[in-house]
Amino acid sequence: MRQATRRAHLESVRGALSHLRDDPGADLRSLARIAFMSPYHFARAFKRLTGRAPAEHGRRLRLQRAATTLRASDRRIGLISLEAGYADGDSFRKAFRAEFGLTPRAYRNHRRHHMSDPLGGATIGFVKIPVSDFGRACFFYRDTLGLKEEFAVEAYGWAQYATGNVPICLYVEGMGGGAGRPGGDSGIQLRVGDARAAHEMLKDHASDYGEGDDGTVGFTLTDPDGNTLQITQLA
Repeated sequence: MRQATRRAHLESVRGALSHLRDDPGADLRSLARIAFMSPYHFARAFKRLTGRAPAEHGRRLRLQRAATTLRASDRRIGLISLEAGYADGDSFRKAFRAEFGLTPRAYRNHRRHHMSDPLGGATIGFVKIPVSDFGRACFFYRDTLGLKEEFAVEAYGWAQYATGNVPICLYVEGMGGGAGRPGGDSGIQLRVGDARAAHEMLKDHASDYGEGDDGTVGFTLTDPDGNTLQITQLA
């Protein structure tokens, strides 16, 4: 009975999570209505499933969206602050620094001048990778590859990882992220500063190190679902 209740809560909260991803400013009452629950019970179910209160999750989503805009556009920081729900620039700077360790301006400058461009100059968007086992996939991309996990919410099978430009997003088919076959060629190319050292660290999951047909030096990495990523040396 308890397991059936948990499944029912999962289904109820999932639609609200999807709505919150599209509208991170949604308030508790509107989210609870989407889930057909009282605000009190919705907040409790949300916290059990995600580990965060609805307001905290929405706040983090707004800051992450602001960070994506900062690193990929020249929009004024004041406008980005307003879109993130902060009418006071000082409050935005304080919240942003607490989340990312840098002020918005320093974050923008750091990303532009110190981060590599692993995906060839692409701008805002997602590289989506279909997976079958959400927990296993998150562990691989976070702990094995060492990518920074920006967020991971099991309730709707969606996780996002920073790469320096366009984030990698994992999703479970049918849970709101899209439809795709785990094990298909993802077509992702990640450029790293020392491809040989990366190969040594990841060789249990990788092809032989060498030069590809296009002249790039590196190797092919396979995740637990069989998706492939090309790891190549920065020029």
